[in-house]
Amino acid sequence: MESTALSRNLFDYATSELSQDAFICWLSAQWDSEDETLRRTSQRFLHRCVGGMANVDDAVPVRVLTIMRQYRGIDVLLIVSVQGRAVAVVIEDKVYAVEHDEQLERYRKAMAGLSEMDSISVVYYKTGSLTERQAIRGRCDVILDRKAILDCLSADMSNIVNPILCDYVEHLKSLDAIYEAYSTMPLREWNYEQFCGFFENLEGLIRRNAPTIVWTGYGYNDNRSGGHWTFWCGNDMEVGDVPGQRFMVNIESPSASRLHSEQWLCRALVRHCGDGMGKHSRNDLHIPDVNDRKYLRMPGNDPVVGTLFEVKRDNSESEYTYHDLENLIIKAIDEYTSWCQDNRYVG
Repeated sequence: MESTALSRNLFDYATSELSQDAFICWLSAQWDSEDETLRRTSQRFLHRCVGGMANVDDAVPVRVLTIMRQYRGIDVLLIVSVQGRAVAVVIEDKVYAVEHDEQLERYRKAMAGLSEMDSISVVYYKTGSLTERQAIRGRCDVILDRKAILDCLSADMSNIVNPILCDYVEHLKSLDAIYEAYSTMPLREWNYEQFCGFFENLEGLIRRNAPTIVWTGYGYNDNRSGGHWTFWCGNDMEVGDVPGQRFMVNIESPSASRLHSEQWLCRALVRHCGDGMGKHSRNDLHIPDVNDRKYLRMPGNDPVVGTLFEVKRDNSESEYTYHDLENLIIKAIDEYTSWCQDNRYVG
């Protein structure tokens, strides 16, 4: 067996949420460290955690009074004092999992019964891809995604000598580089991490260039072919002869079982938005196809009504960069918008 380069980074092996919980606790405990750089980093993190509170002076130290793990199911609970106020900082820590079972609401409610607390700050801390950003927005006080965490922890990187902090920051930088590699790789070489990195940044592009789009999101769609990643977006137009019908654009990767063998590398479809009324056939929707491509009238929850583009694997399109894909997506959204406007429900 050939030898391979061995990582000496602790967090390349300690990859679980429990390990990350331990790091958060350790960093919080450095609030008054004799190591000036470590103390500044800890204070910067703690100030981010109470950042949802009004009138918090960044120059005033946050004092950590208590650190608890798994108190009433909360990953990390910090009791801190800031400007004379007792604050319960509830940290929901994720690596790749997503929020479930109304965790944020349950934890906030659990802490609301502590009369000695002046306020509560609920923090969502995640180092993996934050597909659920829209779902948690408004349900927590602070969102710390991977880039925000790196920005917070690496501000003094040139002066950091503590091996634990150095290892954690370098681990996150390595993880971030994998997601961001889409910006330097041709589309044919993308894995799911690159699709995630691209989708993470696609929302901002669409907001700037497609003003009719009112909602966006992305996530993993599980299916019998192993699942695939999808970015979805849509407008608020009712389309067709029936009131209440709405449609969305799906930007899709190939399924996991065919990621590097599917005839196409990425595609954009127009789908019917599920209405909770079960499966629909295309015949039920009473609308013209988006373009000349016809689809089987197979029933489904979100039936396809047209393809906006497919980037082929077996021609020069396989060398497309993310810039090429962005241009295709903006043009596709323009086509989708025109189709919606041409077929808008008029009552």
